[in-house]
Amino acid sequence: MLPNETIDALIEAFPPLCTRVPCFPELLNKLENSLKASPPPHGRELSDKFLIDFDRRERDREYQPPPKLYYGYALNLEDCLLYFRDHQANLPDISPNKHTGLLSAHISMIIEDHLTKLCDFTIRIGLVLDMKFDYIVRIYDSYGFQDYQLEDKDEKEVVDILKQEFPKFNVQGNPRWFYAG
Repeated sequence: MLPNETIDALIEAFPPLCTRVPCFPELLNKLENSLKASPPPHGRELSDKFLIDFDRRERDREYQPPPKLYYGYALNLEDCLLYFRDHQANLPDISPNKHTGLLSAHISMIIEDHLTKLCDFTIRIGLVLDMKFDYIVRIYDSYGFQDYQLEDKDEKEVVDILKQEFPKFNVQGNPRWFYAG
């Protein structure tokens, strides 16, 4: 078991990205420019402008794919760490002797594996470009969305499981699209 003090120390070591961005002007400029781009769609469906054109990519070396989007629920690293703390009795054991950055990444991977098993569908945690959140528990990404969509009833089951595991997702409502970080 990872001691609660270690998890608390990780939470303090990694504040949410949105609190760190103002300290890095070049990152803030990049973030602001990205946020000025057209907002991602609100519903589940994606217009063609967000889908990668694989045929064109094969024909045209200069083809620039659209920005990658992730579909799911947003959270911060603290949410992941607290989830791990509260569920670690049911998760693989982890050594507290890892470097803090590796430890937090390892915790995220353990949570991904746990959620994937619960949902019987590949769930990933990725960086998201948002001023309120650092990460997304993603169900889809826009590059694979065309090929890997779940049936409506299966997607609803995955969403219900994610909301049960992370009650804060209930406040967010339905999953939505975010720019990949």
